[in-house]
Amino acid sequence: GTARQAVFIAGDTTPGYEATYHNIQGMNWPYVLNAPFEVVSGSVVHLPAGTVVKLYDSYINVYGTLDLEGTTSNRVVFTSYHDDTYGGDTDGSATPPAVGDWNGIYLRSNNSLQYALIRYAGYGIHLPSNVSVTFSDNVVENVSYAMYFSSGSPVLNNNTVTNAAYAIVVGGV
Repeated sequence: GTARQAVFIAGDTTPGYEATYHNIQGMNWPYVLNAPFEVVSGSVVHLPAGTVVKLYDSYINVYGTLDLEGTTSNRVVFTSYHDDTYGGDTDGSATPPAVGDWNGIYLRSNNSLQYALIRYAGYGIHLPSNVSVTFSDNVVENVSYAMYFSSGSPVLNNNTVTNAAYAIVVGGV
């Protein structure tokens, strides 16, 4: 078989957990989530600039803090497991990425997301809870819903959406 050059993450964070997902030994391997991943209340996950997170039929639930440390020229990337553009050929096949390959990022706590690149999700960002979120300087592309706000207080600044069935959906906000 083909060796996969990636770091697979299983399980959720725990209260008090704080971690930075670094570029391990300079290998530029992506992190892969192939099951739902939860950042629980009281925990912090730091993702440095250039970090690539690939998801396969999964999603990220954020009850704690998701700290993106990207920049305009070096974003934190969330994309499909099948996307060879970022993080290389992780799945070892010629399967192209598709809209909805992974579900999305569900923000259930106050957060500020900046300098993310979100690709091939069903929901790029979903705000299902009554929380305050600032979403600035992000790029969301090739998704069904770029930003879906069921409730809460979203603040949007300088985001770019391309190839989305729906750019912004607001219901109950």
